[in-house]
Amino acid sequence: MKLLLVRHGETVQNVNKIIQGQSDGELTENGINQTVRLAERLKNAELNQIYSSDLQRTIDTTNAVIKYHDSVKMITDVRLRERYFGNLEGNTFPSDFDWNNLPEGVESNESMYKRAKDFFNDIYKNHSNETVLIVTHGGLLKAFFLIMFNKPVEDFYSWRGIKNTALSIFEIKNQDEIMCRELNSVTHFEDIDEAL
Repeated sequence: MKLLLVRHGETVQNVNKIIQGQSDGELTENGINQTVRLAERLKNAELNQIYSSDLQRTIDTTNAVIKYHDSVKMITDVRLRERYFGNLEGNTFPSDFDWNNLPEGVESNESMYKRAKDFFNDIYKNHSNETVLIVTHGGLLKAFFLIMFNKPVEDFYSWRGIKNTALSIFEIKNQDEIMCRELNSVTHFEDIDEAL
């Protein structure tokens, strides 16, 4: 399997440092431009299946890519949603927010990892010889990276600064033999004609 992992385009909430979590966000003009450039980068990729979180910011990002892949169906899955932040959603992070001691009502790293692992197991079973694109969120990408690099949940915050529309590419021969080809790449901002 070739697995392409992408974060959604920049949102108004990202710019204003608003916690989106599992609420919908709206792409900025820059975010829309990012999705266009991502789509240009992926236009010649042979994609067999596209999965997206069911939140609007990921659907809008995915729709930009599908313009070049109209024969490929987008399947949304709630397991690809961002971390649930409970009553913090819609607000800025409190000054005393501690990622290592998450407040009550905020989804745990273990839960995020389990969601990502369950989803990965399902798609590997169904697409082991295909190319799959997943459009999701920064938090869930960290969970996927734990799986790809065979790291424990304790390493959840090893990956910081996952950029909007960043592309990561993994080649998976089996679930124990995974090679990273690109990680958090945004070269499509520099050269939209770059070959995949």
